[in-house]
Amino acid sequence: MKDKVIETSGELWHELGARGEASVYDLSRSLGEDEEIVSLALGWLAREDKVAFSERRNEVLFSLVDSEQAIFQGFYGDHVPKRKHSFWKRLFR
Repeated sequence: MKDKVIETSGELWHELGARGEASVYDLSRSLGEDEEIVSLALGWLAREDKVAFSERRNEVLFSLVDSEQAIFQGFYGDHVPKRKHSFWKRLFR
């Protein structure tokens, strides 16, 4: 289970970088993961100070902190790929 949480954390980082802000429900749907795994992965990212929390209409929303969003933008620029695996392909070119 730990490996799944770690893998999902990376996917969440990418998804939040591309989306900007989302709820646990929205993230679990877009990643095709159980909400419990998404919540654990968000906790992992929060512990590393990579995500921010906000509340709107009684719903908790998550986003990357500014420094992480800057890293995401610096890596992708204006071209954010739709495929989550392209991050690794681009990193190891």
